[in-house]
Amino acid sequence: MTPFKEEGTHIILELFYNRKHKQGRSIVENAFGILKRKFRALLQNSDLQVSSILNVFSYCCMFHNLLKDESEASIEWLMCIIEL
Repeated sequence: MTPFKEEGTHIILELFYNRKHKQGRSIVENAFGILKRKFRALLQNSDLQVSSILNVFSYCCMFHNLLKDESEASIEWLMCIIEL
């Protein structure tokens, strides 16, 4: 979905939608930035196929959340995945 064009007259709901759209986009862009910094080596390989890129991205999100959690169960689960 795209935001409403900024030119012309807007109703309040369109302005509200545009503001929420911009906030959501900022959150997604920040998340990509965090993943790119944390997993730079994995995300720089341009030889990957689209399906592989989606898998790598999903795993990076999982690892990020597990590392952020730092609970004992998460660390054990992460070690099991690494052994595979």
